[in-house]
Amino acid sequence: MLSKSILNDNEKKAISSEIDKGDNRVIDINLEDIIYYIKHRKHIEVNTSISNKRLIDIEKIIYRNYYILEQLGVEFNDIVTYIQRGNRGGKPTFFENYIDIRKYNNYINNPEVKYFDAESIKNHFTDKYKKMFTTRFNKFIGEQNEEVVKLLSLPGFFNTNEEGLTSFRTLIETKEFIKKLDDKILGKLYNALYYKATVESQRNYFNTKDKELEYYLNKDKFLELKKKYSDNKFINALQIDSKYEGEGLKLQLLVVDFKDKDQQDLITQDWRKLIQNKDPQVRLIGELLAVYSLRTTGFDTTRDSFNHLIPVEFYTESLNNYSKKLNDKIIELVNNPATGVNLLSMILSKYNYPAKTFSDNVNVTRDGNIKSITILNTDIDTVDSSPLYYTVYDFTKDEFNDTVVIDTEEEDIDELGSELNPNIVSGFQGYKGGFDNIGKGTPEGDGKDKAMRNIADGFIGEIIDINGLTSTNTSYDILRKKSLKKYGSSYGIGNSKNDSSDYYSIATYQKNQKDIIMLARNKELANKPLNESTKLNIDVVNKSGGEFIVGDMPGVDSQFIDYLQKIGAKFTIYHTGDTPRIKIKQTEKQDKKSVVSPKIDTSREWKGDLESRPVYTNEGINTMRTSAALLNEHFGNPFSEAGYGNTIKVDTIADAVIAYKDWLLGTKHNNVNPEQREWIINQINQGKLDGATLLYAGKSEARGQGMHPTALVEIFDILRNTIKEDTTKKEKPFSGLEGEQLKAAKRISEEFNKKKDRKPLLILGRAGTGKTFMLAAALKEIVKNLPAGTKLNIVGSALANAAKNQLADSLSKAKLDTFPGVKLKYHSVASLLNSVKSKLVQTSARKKDSKIIDYKKQSTILIVDEMSMLSEDDYKKIKNDIDNDVNNNVLVIYAGDHGQLPSPTKAFILKDEIGKDNILHLIASKRQVSGSPILDYLDPIWENATEQPKAKDYIPVPNVLTPSGGIASINQEESLDNIVGLYKEAIVTGNTNYVQFLSYENKYIKAFNEDIRKKIFGNDIKSYNEGEFIIFNDSTTVYVGGKEETIDNGTRAIIQEVLKDKDSEFTLEFTDLRGKKVSLTGRKYRISYKLNDKIVETTIKLLDITDQYEYEKLIGAIEYL
Repeated sequence: MLSKSILNDNEKKAISSEIDKGDNRVIDINLEDIIYYIKHRKHIEVNTSISNKRLIDIEKIIYRNYYILEQLGVEFNDIVTYIQRGNRGGKPTFFENYIDIRKYNNYINNPEVKYFDAESIKNHFTDKYKKMFTTRFNKFIGEQNEEVVKLLSLPGFFNTNEEGLTSFRTLIETKEFIKKLDDKILGKLYNALYYKATVESQRNYFNTKDKELEYYLNKDKFLELKKKYSDNKFINALQIDSKYEGEGLKLQLLVVDFKDKDQQDLITQDWRKLIQNKDPQVRLIGELLAVYSLRTTGFDTTRDSFNHLIPVEFYTESLNNYSKKLNDKIIELVNNPATGVNLLSMILSKYNYPAKTFSDNVNVTRDGNIKSITILNTDIDTVDSSPLYYTVYDFTKDEFNDTVVIDTEEEDIDELGSELNPNIVSGFQGYKGGFDNIGKGTPEGDGKDKAMRNIADGFIGEIIDINGLTSTNTSYDILRKKSLKKYGSSYGIGNSKNDSSDYYSIATYQKNQKDIIMLARNKELANKPLNESTKLNIDVVNKSGGEFIVGDMPGVDSQFIDYLQKIGAKFTIYHTGDTPRIKIKQTEKQDKKSVVSPKIDTSREWKGDLESRPVYTNEGINTMRTSAALLNEHFGNPFSEAGYGNTIKVDTIADAVIAYKDWLLGTKHNNVNPEQREWIINQINQGKLDGATLLYAGKSEARGQGMHPTALVEIFDILRNTIKEDTTKKEKPFSGLEGEQLKAAKRISEEFNKKKDRKPLLILGRAGTGKTFMLAAALKEIVKNLPAGTKLNIVGSALANAAKNQLADSLSKAKLDTFPGVKLKYHSVASLLNSVKSKLVQTSARKKDSKIIDYKKQSTILIVDEMSMLSEDDYKKIKNDIDNDVNNNVLVIYAGDHGQLPSPTKAFILKDEIGKDNILHLIASKRQVSGSPILDYLDPIWENATEQPKAKDYIPVPNVLTPSGGIASINQEESLDNIVGLYKEAIVTGNTNYVQFLSYENKYIKAFNEDIRKKIFGNDIKSYNEGEFIIFNDSTTVYVGGKEETIDNGTRAIIQEVLKDKDSEFTLEFTDLRGKKVSLTGRKYRISYKLNDKIVETTIKLLDITDQYEYEKLIGAIEYL
């Protein structure tokens, strides 16, 4: 359905209820309502407190109509047809002549009909276009399924992406078969989409230029302008689109011959005159008209003549303010090697200077006539009021640091990096490995490729096909988007004339940034040298103090590594598996200059400066929370004395500074903004704060309680000045494990790293074999090697609450949640599955989705302890939730002891479901605790229950009873009398833990309970007695003080009172599997138990003892079926 619906659940329910009762009316939506909906809905979505009746009424119609189609099982192509009808405005469309909305079932079951009935539609065209329409239209629809869904179906109609919109707009505007349609609904839909696209893509324009648009861009003003500048060919080439039914004024560029270079040059020359007019009002109109005409006309990225449509020497302020998307498109064309141009050669060809070598091109721009020509600045990193343009000479001076003319011969290029920046910190930084090789050879790449993309800020590489489906292409695309999002622009030198190779240099990064750059090439380039342009890109980054990460493919990555070592650049090699394929020795490091600590400048003000200043500027680094920064990518303090701006409130400013330092050190507050903390640490480690100026507000310093930049400098000194070569022995992977434990831990790690087709695992071992210890070590190894930025949930669960707490206590020793991005959660199985219930009474509580549904949205390891006690029903719920995980984000690990398995009459056995290949056996004793006499008897008890052909009634171990406690062995016939006194004392004192009965099989526990109760309360026992202990086998909902609470399974309670009022007894009526009526009786009791470390009392219904057994048999039989 619609995303983020503004209707509440009751409103939706009322609509669906009407339809379910037979009201199947389809209600039309007129164009005016569509445009109103598009224009205002986003604002209401963001400001949910605002009520808009008209908007709600429109969405009710949309929800109603879509619900009807959903009930009929209509596919997306049918919904397209519905849109035609729903928006037709009174006239039936020709689609309805063939397909009626009430006959959808027949329509979708007809295999001959595809999307639209082209045979019926083509009759609306002349003979000349019939065949073209049938072919092109069906081909378009067939190839653009996803776009059609986004553009035309109701759920995606309001989430249209710009790429899909452009494609559909082009289809509507330029194809003859669309222009000639009798049906005008496509045109109406286009108008609505066009209006939406205009608002979204020119947001700054509409926010800041409303008055100018209203005054200048209206019909009368435009006609007046056209008359006044009648001799201006550009103005005369514009006309008003009289068919446009949206709001505002839409202009079209008259059809001109794009092949006629002279005609196009005349138009662009007159356009240039207009936007350079001294009259600011006329210039503004010229800019607005230019933007509108370019948006409407567009341009073909493969057309060599696009220079004749878009001059490069013009004020780009209008494009930057009014159509940033178009500006990005120009920059993309300039930097994209597939267009066959780079900025410098484009300028030269524009002014008829024959391009020679790259060196000659640079000289011409410095000394020739074109050096003062104004050009588009492709290195845009700010959006302000100043024009974003400069001269050709400025471009080359800025680009090459005004050095001597660059000769691109091999020997000079090799020395370029060290000449430009002789003081860079250089050298091989080491290997980073252990990544899985799944995906090798695919466009997504293997684990190594994905890890490099996560940490890199930019990309430099070489490819054979700019549109190829390789991991190198994928890396370039991902990192280009990352750079654009972070900086607002992307820089890179494409192939120059000096590159004689038939493969492309591609790059996307920022100059003058100490970023990490990923290097990669297509494997087909094995043993081929690097392009000169590729080396130049590497040199620019190295000059800026950046560093590189590269793979380990021999003959492909080797060329990168050789060149990086030659120029002394910092780089790290990433590899899959345990061993890299390229072995190199670390070069001798140059004498390092001592790292200079940052200095703090408090001369700045918060208001009007630091509040909106980017983090990195020429004046220094902004250390305050700024609106110009990306989320979690700033140096601001997440703590404050006032708690303003979503910060965490502390008592004083001094406390806020201390908390900031502790947070960065990782000694406290690990759960606070872990992504921001990781980003700050990375900035320090990458050297971006070396010798920098940290900007802070003077008024904040004047308060005299300290400031967080001081703490930031202290952290800097710790990380940058005291880190020495690590001579200590590093902790080995899976430290402390050996034998079967080590094998099991490695299997867990391998299964997690698979990413795809993960199998559930089962850890089997008796008490003392170190299951939890091994599991903690395996998890620690996994979280240590998580790629930067990865988030991981570790969720522990067990049937009994006590067992869940024990699991949490054991895993807490590994401190897994101190690693970035890792969160630990613990639930009972009932809480995990949201299946809290009582089998003794029926509840009408609404069924909730299990918590697994939320957890699996991120990478998750789910641990289910006490697996032997897990019911088949709960297992199936877990399995179904995991099976439906399309992203394969969850690894399930069951753990337990098969000695605890229920009797063979129980049909469900978990290890049979898991499969023997996925069972990890732990046999050897690895006890970590000593001193308890119980430990010495666990093995004999376990072996008696699991290894003997027939288990003995009891195990004759010596009694160890002391005044402070101990252990005794019993048999049910002879020795009960010896310990009845202990149980009676437990009841008198109300201590539920006074005596514990140990057995590896439930049948012995049940028999013992029956016998011990007879010894204490007599033979004729039907109901529970005051003072008696009970244990909850299921999580049960009760009411305490009028508030709903949950008693976890495994909770021990004491019967405080057997209620005897007239309503205290109750009866449950059932029909068994043979159709026979079964009547079960019980009564109410007042019980006490511990809740959140407090003793509370509540009233609960319990079946009588004998009837409870009957009920359990009935439930067991149903579960068996």
